[in-house]
Amino acid sequence: MTRAALLLLGLGLLSGCVLSGCVHPTPPHEVERLTQAAIVAAEGHLADQNPGEAAELLDAVLAADPGNPLAEGLRDPLDVPGRSRMLGMNRARRAPADRYWLTRVLLYVPDRIIDLCDIVSFDAHFGFGLWADIHATRAVQAAAGTRSITGLGWHERRSLGTRRQAESGFTVLPFGVLASAGTLVGTSGVYGYAATIGGLHEPSDRPYQEIRDYWALGGAFTLAFVGLDFDFHPVQLADFAAGWLTVDFLNDDFAHTRSLNLPRYERELIRDLLAIENRR
Repeated sequence: MTRAALLLLGLGLLSGCVLSGCVHPTPPHEVERLTQAAIVAAEGHLADQNPGEAAELLDAVLAADPGNPLAEGLRDPLDVPGRSRMLGMNRARRAPADRYWLTRVLLYVPDRIIDLCDIVSFDAHFGFGLWADIHATRAVQAAAGTRSITGLGWHERRSLGTRRQAESGFTVLPFGVLASAGTLVGTSGVYGYAATIGGLHEPSDRPYQEIRDYWALGGAFTLAFVGLDFDFHPVQLADFAAGWLTVDFLNDDFAHTRSLNLPRYERELIRDLLAIENRR
């Protein structure tokens, strides 16, 4: 059996597992180990005056362990936007940057151009599968099938490059089961993800916080060996319009934000903590 077929089979089994409720929670001792490690790392960033990186780690701790008093005590004073339950992956995970006024002026037009590019995303792909997905936000959608593909395009997270993904499931309106996994490689760096949803789809679900836009309008189709994905992003259109007035509610303008400087170990901590939230 080919690797693609095995992956598709695994995703199908995972979909059934979600429906039957067999995704087991992480043991408490493992949750404690991961949260303590992330808090120690966040304290290190605070000592180095890197509040953006500290906030990213603490937000992951609070996702896995809501109400953690130490994490809350460190997070509350930080003037850094948190993860957005409603905006999801549209709000960029970037740190504040105190740039010189002339630098902000010079970045004004490039920021508007990039904001314009954020309004659409697309992917032309090849691989294997049978998949159809039409959506006017994920509250009004219909999707069914299974596929394992590799594509080239302009993806979410401002990633111009390739995307490998496998997914299986079916959805009707805001309900359904979806199992997906993949990797983005492009201008945003390298980003891997794996997530499942069973039941009601909400903007706070991990796939919509990490890699998919809950509010997008578009479609995705794979027939045998080729296919195309296309999305229009209304939230990004609103951000583009607001940007002309220097309002950046999606926290993605280069004029006053910078990318997060997180070593691999800390990125893996964040991934593992968010996976705990997804299993609850």
